[in-house]
Amino acid sequence: MFSHSSRETVRNRTIEAFAAAGVPVDHVQIQTERPKQAMNRRNAWTALKYAVEHLAAKKDAVAVLVIEDDITPASTLANWLRYLEENETRITTLYSPVERFFPERYQPLARGTSRKDPDSTIVQLQDLRGWWGSQAVWIPLEWARVLKNDQRMQVWEHGVGPWDHAIRQILLERGASMSLCVPLPIQHDGVRNLITPTKRPHSSRAFRPAALAPGETKE
Repeated sequence: MFSHSSRETVRNRTIEAFAAAGVPVDHVQIQTERPKQAMNRRNAWTALKYAVEHLAAKKDAVAVLVIEDDITPASTLANWLRYLEENETRITTLYSPVERFFPERYQPLARGTSRKDPDSTIVQLQDLRGWWGSQAVWIPLEWARVLKNDQRMQVWEHGVGPWDHAIRQILLERGASMSLCVPLPIQHDGVRNLITPTKRPHSSRAFRPAALAPGETKE
């Protein structure tokens, strides 16, 4: 998790929610500098770097989950992560606030007009060039090392931009795609943005608080 020193209450609520979902937060990277996009990206990168260098080997991990501090997980999140570990090789976002990032057949879910929820699945994210919304991103270790070692992630200047823009830029440069969970197992809580406090908070209608992971059936 990456967070800011001013968001202790929000952060603790998210940590408790993840623990209740069976996915304890292993590390929290705290930013103390004045909030701005470059600092936010560097803070996220520092959290990723720590996970790769200190946590992955200890836990025999195949991926790291990098999250923001103001999200709510589905109660089934652990099963989604298990499915990703066994079946996915692309960077995968577990949250998306924008309809156009979903394939057309799943856009009614994102609009909130779907008559019936689709079966849970992992799809290719659409419009990667315009993607934003990195509240919860699952990153296979191979890609985590690529991001960790990219010098542009480490600079204090705006450079490749915020965390989500930097991820998409590196993927585009390598001709790679990104995956998206359907329905979403993560919701953004809509807490005031520290960098742009007047900006309207976003959330997604595609979130399901008890969304079954792909292949799961109700007991």
